[in-house]
Amino acid sequence: MVNTSYFPKKADPLEKEVIDAAEFLKAANLKGNKIYYHFPLFAYAYGENGLIKNTPIVHHSFAHLEDDIQQLLKPGDIIVRDSHFGPQEMHLPLKELKDRQEFVKIKEFTSAEQLTDTYNEIEGVTIYQY
Repeated sequence: MVNTSYFPKKADPLEKEVIDAAEFLKAANLKGNKIYYHFPLFAYAYGENGLIKNTPIVHHSFAHLEDDIQQLLKPGDIIVRDSHFGPQEMHLPLKELKDRQEFVKIKEFTSAEQLTDTYNEIEGVTIYQY
């Protein structure tokens, strides 16, 4: 049993946008498309475990984007890129997606609270389709 004063926890502004992105994609009913995500909360909000093989969502680092484009991504696949885990742990600067014609921005979820970060990004979640 876990005894702590932290739970239940109210979602912070970025977490709210992650949850909204998951709900948006669930409603889109993207059968056959993989969804690659960075923020662990996304999997919970989407209702899947991205660490189990053969699920529609995949927790994946894009440290080698060029290789992933050639070997991993299929047309129609989705990348849910957040401003926290995306550039830091998953090595995917927003500029990498913005500058490539292969990726189309589907929707952007902007956090109500903007924090200063080392990447000079707007805090939020952006959904791209390959």
